[in-house]
Amino acid sequence: MAVGYGANMGNQHGSWKRIWPYALAFAVVYLLIFPLARFVGDKGILIVGLLLVLPLFHLGVGVLYGRKYGFRWELFALAALVFIPALLIFLNSSAWIYLGFYFLLLVVGQGTGLLTNRKRRLANPLPGAVTPRSLA
Repeated sequence: MAVGYGANMGNQHGSWKRIWPYALAFAVVYLLIFPLARFVGDKGILIVGLLLVLPLFHLGVGVLYGRKYGFRWELFALAALVFIPALLIFLNSSAWIYLGFYFLLLVVGQGTGLLTNRKRRLANPLPGAVTPRSLA
């Protein structure tokens, strides 16, 4: 179910169709940072990737997606589907906690993107929201 301003809840096929660029971005980032750290043999790259690059990436993707499409569950499913294989291949079981942390950053990012999209908010306010139009 979609939640957001102007969300098209009936078109599930279209939502998966428009999410493929985000899937590609997740796959490229996950499959670039982890193999690079293993190839170089430097755990510092892995730590920087897990604690700095990936959190900023998830927050940024969440904001961009939230501004464009609103708050949608598909992005969370996509991030988990791409992160879990990378986790199982390149990391150990102690890295499962990052899945929850990245999920939280996607929630914050999508919420921020949704709230900062003033144009969409004014065109399609939430039911019961007080707007200048409702006061007139």
